[in-house]
Amino acid sequence: MKKTILITAGVIFVVVLGMVGFKKFNHRMSAEQKSAQNFRVSERYEGIINGDSVVFEHQNMTSYRLTTLDTATFGELNVERGWEDDQDATVFVLDWRKAKSKQQYFVRLTDKPNQIQKLDSERKLIENAILQKKF
Repeated sequence: MKKTILITAGVIFVVVLGMVGFKKFNHRMSAEQKSAQNFRVSERYEGIINGDSVVFEHQNMTSYRLTTLDTATFGELNVERGWEDDQDATVFVLDWRKAKSKQQYFVRLTDKPNQIQKLDSERKLIENAILQKKF
């Protein structure tokens, strides 16, 4: 028995031996898909970290998109003021509600407002892990 399946506008058409039947289906978007669809970039930073192209974007300092190679991750973003001796530095904490082991950190120093630098899990600078502001 030969079947041909056509999907159009949320309706599946199944053709079996010249007969056509159809069934409606609901495509439910995951929270991540909804987040990606509604994401509006406020700032964008680009660079190379560990040989990989990295893009960090945030939406109104509340959510983020981090793209490495061809993989984009989305999550909640928290912003903290002050880092080490720089009282006005901005620390971006990615996935701040998750366990510390899942969090990632970037810092924007007061004297370098057009770049952010990745921090390790102890919030120390990672050498050569700098992203430049694009807008």
